Amino acid sequence: MSCKIVKITMGMLSYLMLMMLVHHSVAMESGKRLVVNTTCLELAKPSNKQLRLSCNDPKRYHCLLDESYTREFEFCKQWMWIVKGDCAYFNSFGDGNIDRRYCREYTNLTCSPTEYPSYKNTNYSACYAKKGGYREETRPQTTTRTPVNENTTSEIIKVTSPSAEFGDSGIVLGVAIVVVLIVIAALLAVYILDKRHEWKLLDRLRARVTDVWHLIHPEHNENENVEGAGIGDNEQDLPLLSNDTYLVPLSSRTTNKVPQCSENTEKDQEDMFWKLNILKQYLIVSLKQNCGVEELKDAKVLYNASLVQHFGEALLKPLFQMNSLGDYHELDYCLVYNLLRNVCTERVKPPGKGWDCEPAVDDVSLGADIERIRLFWNKYCDEKENDIHSCDMILKRMKFRFGDISGNDEGVNSDEWKMQKEKITSVELKPDCQVEDSIVLTKGIKDVVERLEKENFVIVKGVIGSGKSTCLNYIDKYYKRKQWEVKRKEESIRRVDFCVEENQQVLLCCDNLFGAYNRGNFAGTPDIIESLENHDKKGDGELKVVLAIHDHVFDELEECQTAKILRNKSVIVDLNKMEAAENLLIFKEQRKRGHCTRDRQCWFRKVDFEHLQTTLSVNTGLIGDPLLTLIYCNHHDIFTKKEDTRDIMKALCSLFVDMLTKTPDLFHVLVYVMCIKNHDLNSDVPEWAAVLGDLSSEKVQRNIRHLDSFLECHVGGRTIRMKHDLFNIALFKVCSGYPDYLTFLLSHCHFEMIEEMLRPTSATRSGFCVLLNEERFKLLVSRLKADNLSVRMNDHPLMSNLKLGKKVTKLLPSKSFLKK
Repeated sequence: MSCKIVKITMGMLSYLMLMMLVHHSVAMESGKRLVVNTTCLELAKPSNKQLRLSCNDPKRYHCLLDESYTREFEFCKQWMWIVKGDCAYFNSFGDGNIDRRYCREYTNLTCSPTEYPSYKNTNYSACYAKKGGYREETRPQTTTRTPVNENTTSEIIKVTSPSAEFGDSGIVLGVAIVVVLIVIAALLAVYILDKRHEWKLLDRLRARVTDVWHLIHPEHNENENVEGAGIGDNEQDLPLLSNDTYLVPLSSRTTNKVPQCSENTEKDQEDMFWKLNILKQYLIVSLKQNCGVEELKDAKVLYNASLVQHFGEALLKPLFQMNSLGDYHELDYCLVYNLLRNVCTERVKPPGKGWDCEPAVDDVSLGADIERIRLFWNKYCDEKENDIHSCDMILKRMKFRFGDISGNDEGVNSDEWKMQKEKITSVELKPDCQVEDSIVLTKGIKDVVERLEKENFVIVKGVIGSGKSTCLNYIDKYYKRKQWEVKRKEESIRRVDFCVEENQQVLLCCDNLFGAYNRGNFAGTPDIIESLENHDKKGDGELKVVLAIHDHVFDELEECQTAKILRNKSVIVDLNKMEAAENLLIFKEQRKRGHCTRDRQCWFRKVDFEHLQTTLSVNTGLIGDPLLTLIYCNHHDIFTKKEDTRDIMKALCSLFVDMLTKTPDLFHVLVYVMCIKNHDLNSDVPEWAAVLGDLSSEKVQRNIRHLDSFLECHVGGRTIRMKHDLFNIALFKVCSGYPDYLTFLLSHCHFEMIEEMLRPTSATRSGFCVLLNEERFKLLVSRLKADNLSVRMNDHPLMSNLKLGKKVTKLLPSKSFLKK
């Protein structure tokens, strides 16, 4: 008798525990809310935006009618494409998901004429026609709602409507108390009998509860597989159960099949072929959902060499000609799979065991199902048997993620399944170049690294803006990681710099050797060349030397100086040639920090790389492509005019002239920064800067926020300077055209720039120079005299003018003084 009581009690307890677990599962449900006393169409109005359920991303917010055409739900889910003539609806099975169904048009209610994303479903009123008529749209509502975050586990809804229903809380409370007392009494009785007779009923109960828990929460095992996360939303990758059956691993399924007649076998094979074709179509849907057209266009540039290596011209042609979402269906399935694997890495995570391996049973992420589709198809191609049940499970999960697309299938030809099929091969695509520490590793940078492994001396050469300084910055970080000491120099180098103490490992980097703008340091050139010719280290340590020099400085130096080291081609790395993939990544990195970061609606955010390449194609080669793309990212108007790219110096000068006319305060801040090279925002502006429109520290502080396209901050954001030397060159050229500003420059600009920028009128190279007329010699001589800089003018091209030469010679100290 006692055993029967215990069994009855066990049954009641199992039922109660099951109900409690189910209730717990529902109670813990988050991110969805039943729409009460209002409608989705009402909530869609801009004036009711604050009443909607709050989602992290506005595109994840949905308000849809359910499958029964009676209730409406708000929830946060990854959106999906809805084909024209269909509606999105809320499928409440499990945790709920987005599905689609045929849209019926009613009087004054509309369906979508085109494909659309599911979060725009409220644009089509026919999708909200309920059973018994669509009356809710016009019924007056009085609703006060408090927005709820996506991750909240409770709802705060206050409703003041005559239709609100309230249950009898007293009856509910009484029933609850009785149930609790019965449960406590039953548990106590079971515990006493179990201990007395050693039936181990509690252990059996615990096992049953565990089984029930796994039935209700199948995502438990999935969450343990971090690598198997889906496309960024766990709610989309839940396993779908059918008749309380788990997905059984392929390796553990029995291979003992009951013999079937040939007719049934052919029918099964044709059915499997149809299902696998639907699954392959889901590969295209997955790619369309997770990788946009522009992203694929970038991928064909970034992975060009690897794509050409692994895929034929016929397979790549649709990818290279892609322009719209409709072109996705022209892609080969093998190419689609490999694009999902290699390109969509942020939204399609690899299976827990990695690609090319059979996924774990409990891994039901999108990446795992994509890999299963490939493996299932390849088995079919090898005429090996596939598990139809497992195939059905993948179909259900894909339907939950992206909707049912089986209606789009045109059917399988009666003999098509018998034909030879092509397998889906898996390859690892390697990008043509990569980004490391926000620096694009170009072929030139890699060449410098490789040469320094074998040699101790390298010269990095290129036009202005070709990335020489970036190259030196990367080499600097690279050797610091190797625990080397790094010495940085600018424009000049001396023999003492080559001294290395015992057990020291030193990297010596000199940027803009002989001049940042044009050739300078004429008086010190012989000493620099002598140091380079005898660059062997002095001391017992280890020394490596990297020098960066502009092409136009290098050419000018070659004409008038004999330096064997500069003619040694084996030590020179040219950075002028840029690969398409390098330009693409540089452009994307620059755009992250350009004007578009302040304007999310900026049109330049949508400029694709093909358009950029077309504009860069007219570059005359005097300016590096990386500098041009930097200018484009900060000054979009220059990008729109090809003539500006052909003559970027003229375009920048026009920009500064326009600034002088319209916003002189901004112009004066730039002139001041150019003159002193670096300005500490914690320091006061010198008194002489007041000539620039009463410039003060306050004016500088107030205006620099409008000049971030020209200025950059360093040292904790408190030191400002020009983003690139080309801006300084253009600004100097503009100022030299105005007598007052030229007088200011010759009096206060740092002398290295004056020395490098000024050339006589007889000079042949004037692209980056300013030609100084004789009537301005007096101003220059005054500066030389005031700062005792006459010696610096030795061998300067301006000294070829006899008139200036005589004036400067008079300022030089006597020979006896020089000897002393």
